[in-house]
Amino acid sequence: MELTKDELYRIRYNEYTNTLEIGKKQNKGIAWIKKNKLFSIILGLTAVFILTDFFLLFHFMSLLSMI
Repeated sequence: MELTKDELYRIRYNEYTNTLEIGKKQNKGIAWIKKNKLFSIILGLTAVFILTDFFLLFHFMSLLSMI
């Protein structure tokens, strides 16, 4: 019960104000990136290099077509 209350509903008891508080929903993607920083950096750099490669190939082909 406690695990469900804490993890699923994110309900916390605030001792100072004597109230229950509902926490914010966390984005699963951002939580995964924070958990796996090295892997997400590698994926990000791979995506940047692939997009750069396509950009350079496109411009190289357009230069070749001008000749």
